[in-house]
Amino acid sequence: MRALASVIRPSSLAVLGRHWLTIILGIAFLFSTFLTIEQNRIITAQRALIQSLYFDSASLIALKMKLAREQRK
Repeated sequence: MRALASVIRPSSLAVLGRHWLTIILGIAFLFSTFLTIEQNRIITAQRALIQSLYFDSASLIALKMKLAREQRK
C-alpha cells in the first residue's frame, strides 16, 4: 500500500528533482526582470541629473556672457 501511495503522490523532493531546471530558469527570469526594472529606474534618474546639469551649465554660460558684456561697456 505504501508503494502505491508513493506512485500516486510523489514526494516534494521527487517533484523538485524532476523540475529543477524549470525552477532555476524561473528564478533566473525573476532576477533578470528585477535587474531590468532597476536599470530603467537608474537610467531615468541619470537622465534627470544630466538634464539638470545641462540647465545649470547653460545658465552659468549665459551669466558669464552677460558679465563679460557688462565689463566691456
